[in-house]
Amino acid sequence: MAGRVAVIHFDPSDAIAYDVLRSWRLELSTSRDLGAAGQCLLIVTTLPYGTGFNVSSPLLQSRTMVSLASAVALAVSMVKTIIVEANATSPPLTANLFAPLLSNHVRVPVAPSVELHFSRSDDDVTEWNDIYVFQLLTENVYDESFSITDAAFDDVFEIASVILTPGGHVTEVAPFRWPANGSGPYVDTCFQTNCLGNVNTIKGLVVALELVVASIMATIIAIFF
Repeated sequence: MAGRVAVIHFDPSDAIAYDVLRSWRLELSTSRDLGAAGQCLLIVTTLPYGTGFNVSSPLLQSRTMVSLASAVALAVSMVKTIIVEANATSPPLTANLFAPLLSNHVRVPVAPSVELHFSRSDDDVTEWNDIYVFQLLTENVYDESFSITDAAFDDVFEIASVILTPGGHVTEVAPFRWPANGSGPYVDTCFQTNCLGNVNTIKGLVVALELVVASIMATIIAIFF
């Protein structure tokens, strides 16, 4: 009851902030009684480097799954680059679909406020992502007279902290409000430092899944188009 245990939500299969917040608002609109757990909840999300979270973004009001759109955009970009470089009408059967990512810096537009960035370091490919940690505004969410379905997103969620690329340092945006005015978990080093690589692990999981989906989409595009 004093917030000694943090409840962390992170879904590497779709960690894009706009997708995650839409899903959470839908879930809260049908079941808002989370009790003390809701006051201990940290919703960990990501966004491509530099785009920033925009609470007024049309993506929050759309049904577009930004994570899938990102994978499709990446797949199209890779196939297009391979075709252009091969001076062909379709990708060669021996083409490495991920070869375009081995450039020093690759930018892939997805939406007006979302653009993927990839960079190469030796033989490794890194996608630049920022991490946004949200908390629930439980004073609204737990109020039965408050309409979650019709509410603005910034009346339901609040950015508690961000971890921006490059650097990977935590910046507190708003103090976290633990139950019973508690001070939170006794140990919170993971939210103050890189936590022995855990931030990079989060980013790595997001990139790996995005590349898997992109490779599937690229194969489909190469075969049928």
